[in-house]
Amino acid sequence: MPVAAADGGCVTALSKQDKQAALIAAGSRSAHIIRFIVIVDEDIDPYNVCEVMWAIGTRCDPERDIGIIRDGYSGPIDPLPTREQRAIGDWTTGKVLINACRPIFRRTGFAPVVAISQELREATVKKWGQLLK
Repeated sequence: MPVAAADGGCVTALSKQDKQAALIAAGSRSAHIIRFIVIVDEDIDPYNVCEVMWAIGTRCDPERDIGIIRDGYSGPIDPLPTREQRAIGDWTTGKVLINACRPIFRRTGFAPVVAISQELREATVKKWGQLLK
């Protein structure tokens, strides 16, 4: 299960849709200042921001696939807790869970990913790369 994490966010690629994995990640003390957790299918590279954003834009129904956890564990190095929270040792903040997987009830009939081959991509960059910068 590849996982990419940086700057308050975490992206996990799963071989099957599993919202429980997002809940486990959100509740983990090792993820204390991760506020945004995105779950993607195995065909999405979690290290590729463009692919992740594409998955969110094409596979995530905001009404059904985005959840907020209130009072998730954070920690003393997190800048978000207020002075009042710090004074009483309250290291909690909100977290966002984004399910950017194909809907489980439509996995076989869902639109296929449209992409060019690696060879065509390389040839295009070689020919037109100076214009793509």
